[in-house]
Formats: sequence, C-alpha cells, structure tokens
Amino acid sequence: MQNSFLGYIRIISVVAVGSFFSNAMGADQALTSKEEAALRAALYSQVADLDESTETAPNSLESGESSLPGRIIEKADSDPVSASQITLEEAVRQRIDTMKHSEDLVSRVLGDVDLDTFLQYVLDYNQVLQIRVLEYEISRKALKAEKGIFEPRLVSDGEYVDNERKNTSQDRAAQSTSVFLEENHIYNSGLEFLLPTGAQVRFGANVRRLENNLQGRIITPANNGTSEYVSFIGTTITQPLLKNAWFGPTFVNIRLAAVSSEISFQEYRRQMILTVSQAQAAYWEIYLAQEQYRFLKASVEMAVKLHNDIKARQDLGKASPLDVLRAYSGILERESELADFEQNLIRAINQAVSFYSDVNPDVPVLSRIRASESPAISAPQSGFKNRYYHSMESAFEMNPEYLVAQKQIRIENIRVAYAKNQRLPQLDLRASYGLNGLDNSFGDSFDDLNDGDFTSYSFGVQLSIPVLGDIRARSNLQAAELRKIQALRQLKDIEARISTGMDSSIRNVENTRKSFVNYDQVVNYYEKYLNSLLARMEAGDVVSAQAILDAEQEFRRARLTRVAFEVRHVRALIESELIEGSILLNRDLEIDANVLRHRNLALIENGRVTKRDYDRYVESLAEDFKNQVSGTNVLTGSDSKF
Repeated sequence: MQNSFLGYIRIISVVAVGSFFSNAMGADQALTSKEEAALRAALYSQVADLDESTETAPNSLESGESSLPGRIIEKADSDPVSASQITLEEAVRQRIDTMKHSEDLVSRVLGDVDLDTFLQYVLDYNQVLQIRVLEYEISRKALKAEKGIFEPRLVSDGEYVDNERKNTSQDRAAQSTSVFLEENHIYNSGLEFLLPTGAQVRFGANVRRLENNLQGRIITPANNGTSEYVSFIGTTITQPLLKNAWFGPTFVNIRLAAVSSEISFQEYRRQMILTVSQAQAAYWEIYLAQEQYRFLKASVEMAVKLHNDIKARQDLGKASPLDVLRAYSGILERESELADFEQNLIRAINQAVSFYSDVNPDVPVLSRIRASESPAISAPQSGFKNRYYHSMESAFEMNPEYLVAQKQIRIENIRVAYAKNQRLPQLDLRASYGLNGLDNSFGDSFDDLNDGDFTSYSFGVQLSIPVLGDIRARSNLQAAELRKIQALRQLKDIEARISTGMDSSIRNVENTRKSFVNYDQVVNYYEKYLNSLLARMEAGDVVSAQAILDAEQEFRRARLTRVAFEVRHVRALIESELIEGSILLNRDLEIDANVLRHRNLALIENGRVTKRDYDRYVESLAEDFKNQVSGTNVLTGSDSKF
C-alpha cells in the first residue's frame, strides 16, 4: 500500500496518544468506555481520511510506507461496523506485524556507507524534517489567507413584511384612515470591500415593492392605485482618519503573517541543521565504536596468541605455570571489555538508524550500518581573532536562532506601532452618493435611476473618544513595549551565547587537533615498544607475560585515546558549523525560501504528501539551490514588501 505520508503521521500520533493514556492510568487499569470510544473515533477518522489516497504499489520498497493504514482500510471496506470498533491495541499489533514483514525496512540496511550517503538517507526518511516542510507551507497559507482581507464580498438579502396596525390621531389625520395595512417586498444586494487605506466601501442597490391601503386613496403617476417600486443605487464609504487609518493598521496582520512565514522558514533550516549535525555526530559515534571494538578484538586475538606461545614455552620448560595463568587472565579481561565495547557499538548503530528508519530485528545489528569514512583532521589555525570574528559574522548571517530573534523584534515593532495607532481617537469620514427611482413597475423605477434626476448624497464625520483615556489600548501598548524589550533582551542573550560558544568551539577544535597529534606520537612509541618485546620473545629472550600484557594495554589505551580525540575533533568542527549556521552550506544542502516555496507547491496537493513525491522533492533541493542562487547570498531569506 502507498499511503499519504500525512495520514501515516496522524495515525502514529493517535496511537501515541492512546499509549500515553494507557500508561498514565496504569497497566492494570483500562480506559473508561467514554475515553476508549473517543480514542477509537479519533483513530478511525484518521484512517478514513486515507481511503481516497490509498493505492497498491508494486512492493513496499518503492512506496516506502508502512502498510498499516491500508490494512485497516481493507477491514473497513469489508466490515464497516468492525472497523469502527478498532482498538488502539489492535492498531499497535498490526503495526508490529507490519514491521516484521516490511521489505522497506530491509531495503534501508546500508552496510558500509560514507557520510554523504548516510546524510542523504536521513534527509529522505527523517520524520521531523518532513513535518517541518508541512509547517512551513502552513505558514505560507496563513499569509495568503491574511491577504484575503481585500477580497470583495457580495452581500444580498430579501425580506417580506406584512403589517397591520391602528393609526394614532396624528397618523389618522395624515392618512385619512384609522388602520394602516401594508405588504412589502424588500430586496438588497451590494458589493463590499476594504481599501488599503482602511476605508470600508459598499456599492449596492435595493428595491422595495410597497403595497398598502393608502395607494388606492391617492392616485399618482407612480402607483396608479397599485404597487409602488422604490429603487436606489449608490455608494457608501467610511474612511478612518486617525484610529485604523491608512496603510499601517490595514496591513498589520499581513505583515505579521509574512514575518511569521520567514520565521517558519528559519525554523525549518534550524531543524535541518540540528538533524544534519546530530546525524553526523551519530555517524562518527559509529566510527568511534567500530574502532574501539576493532582494537579490543585485536587485543583479544593477541592475548590468545600470547597464551598459546607461553603455554608452548612452558612445555619446553622456558615459562612457569604462573605466566600461563597470567596470560589466560589477560584473555578474560579483554573479552569482558570487548563485550562492553560491542554494546557501545550496538547503541551507536541503533542511534544512527533511528534518524532514517525503524529497527528490523531480522537484520544483525552490526550489519545494519558501518561507517566507511574516517574523520578529517583540520589544518592548524593561526590568528584566533580573525577566525573568531569571521565565524561571528557568519553566525549573524546564517544562524537560524539569531535570525529568528531578529525577526521576532520586527514582529514586536509592528505590534508596538499598531498599539500606538489604537490609542488614537476614532474619527471616521463618512460619505455616500446615490440615485433614487419610483414608479409602478420594476423597469420604470430603474428608468428613473438611468435618468439621474433624483440624487442624494451625504457627508459627515463621527468622533468617538473613551472617557477614561482608553484603558484597554493604553494597557495593550504597554504590553507591546514590554514584549519588544523582551525580544531585544533575547537577541542579546543569543548574541552572548553565540559569542561564548564560538570562542569555546574554536579553541576546542585547535586543542583536540593538538591532542590527536600528541597521542599519535604516543601510539607510535607504544607500538614500537610492544613490537620490541614480542621480537625479544620470538628471539628466545625471557620476557614475562605480564610485561607484554602491560605494554599491549598501554598501546591499546593510547589508540583508544587517539581515536577518541579524532572524533572529538570532528565533533568540535560540527559544533562550530552549528553555531555559525553554515553546516548546510558546507555540505551543499542549503535552500532558499523561494525555492522551497515553489517546490512545496508541487509537493503538497490537497493537504497530502506521498512518499514518492517527498523522495523527488528531497533529491532536487540541493540541485535547485545550486542552479538558482549560485553566487548569491540567500541565507537570510527575502524580506516581504507591501
């Protein structure tokens, strides 16, 4: 089954919620009937949403999706009643059953893989990144929705009035009747819209068909003793002059939505940077665990060989039983350490696999992924100040957390300006102009409008001032100014953290490089020392097992320390790139906001994202960036103009 990715996320979310409630109430305490019904309904509603998008794929390797939603839908097709009663426990069991037979999970066994290929798998399958793509598009839709305030609205209504009342003395004298009867039909229609200046405009027309007991008493050309048709067509405009006036207040929500969309894009970059940096760290943890495991395995093999040699020398009378026992204890010690390092390797592999796939228990852990690439040690750096200021400049241009803080200040500035406008008095200019018509038929009444002989217009202003100084607007302004101060303080805090973090990371890069170089020499020394002892023993000299085991242990510890500093060095480089925000650019993964938006238009259809569409989307990101923004600094995104 090839299902909607979004639907897949929804189902897993529902299952997770159900699991949370079950754990919260205890293993022996069941859900109440009301809670269970609600959770079942939520699960089934998510499953039902997938029905139209479900299709059969040649195999799960091509679709890249779990078949859980499809399995539930098949049950719904065959038995709608039982499908509506699917429990969360059954959904989880089906999910586990799917995992057992998933070809897709087997297809993601990478084996020997370099860092670039591993990162590509992470970008292809990481769930959090896929969710961030949708969040960015949601923010774009929110911006488009705010721009809809200028969309004209057609307003129409009709009313029937049947009225019978007694006249007062004054009405009786004026109408020459003691009872007034009327039966009217009233129709209104108009086009209403908002101008960028904040003016509310209505262009409309209305027709009233009047029938009453006065029309037969007074015969006029307009009624001939029958119905009268009263018509009007005209325009009404209300233009604020102070509060809510002109472009600033009118565009405030659009500007806020635009900046929020830019923030959402930076949050997408931030999540991508975090994911890539964490994935790189996980890859190098695999490398470290592999090397540690390899060193211990070689150490065990050496101890076994030493034990056999000592035992053979004992048979010749050249070694004591104590030496044999000491050599054997060396084997046991190293095998215990080997088990610990094997567990570390398993943990590192599973941590890396979690970035792009589920765990498939049918595949041996040590075969799921192996790091085939070694870390690169950077060249010695000179001029700490120049490196520091260059990195800080890069961070202020590319660090998404810093850019988000800057854009948050823009949001608070917009809110402060709007809050200041809301403290002004309400002074509105109102004007209207129209044409009137009256006759005994609909067409003749509108002929009067065409003649334009009967016009009406009005002009005036309306002033509204809170008598207590507008407590609400004043308080909102104070709150907006405080939020602006808060945003400025947050920006300063981020600047300080970037500054101190950059200082530490640059020094850490250089210090770990020096430590690696130093321990490289230590490893060479202990290797030569161990080889000399082994050569002496091969030559027939008396060399104790203890001396050889101690020398090998020092050699192994030096190698472990060297590889640890090697990984610490590359992780320090990752930390530096993370603070700078340059990690995507350095790996050709950076993406411009406009490119991302255009790709999303093709990616997202009717709120659904298919696995195949997402694969094509990820593959084209780096290529689009290279082709469209080559030689241009697009890291900060584009500023919206109104």
